[in-house]
Amino acid sequence: MKRTFWKTLMAWKQAPERKPLLIQGARQVGKTWILNEFGRAEFDHCVLLDFAENKELRGIFAPDLKPQRILTDLSVYLNKDISLADTLLIFDEVQLCPEALTSLKYFHEELPSAWICASGSLLGLGLSEQNFPWGKSSGSGCARCRFSSFLTRWAKTLYGRPCWRRPNPFRPSLRPFMARRLACSRNI
Repeated sequence: MKRTFWKTLMAWKQAPERKPLLIQGARQVGKTWILNEFGRAEFDHCVLLDFAENKELRGIFAPDLKPQRILTDLSVYLNKDISLADTLLIFDEVQLCPEALTSLKYFHEELPSAWICASGSLLGLGLSEQNFPWGKSSGSGCARCRFSSFLTRWAKTLYGRPCWRRPNPFRPSLRPFMARRLACSRNI
């Protein structure tokens, strides 16, 4: 399901001069999901580094914050070549690895053409200001799925176009069906 936040990601990708994208948002709003979908749809390769799920990744950023060394170590650790020309690199739950967050500054300075997104909950809380890549990353907020995104996903299959623009979008016989779908949309 394409969400309205997709437009933000596309604008970032198409910008001639871009910084690593730092996505902030509450827990469980779909930050990781939309970045994965974006990576699969818009790039040849997508590498997700989840600092919550894999604590060993944090050690890769401990020796220093040199992007070339970090990429080499990640390639060895993941057993795959990471070519930043066609790969989206995602740092997920980046607040759990302050060094990875700080590395965004060095990726911007030394590898400005790299496609790097970082996401996290409660970014900035509990982190010292020296860890935050001020001015070296683009920030954006990701909120819960909007009602218009829900309608686009489900109602478009019924009418072939967004139905909320119609005066009476649902026939009475479809209202129970849409009510059930709406109740299930909390999982989207």
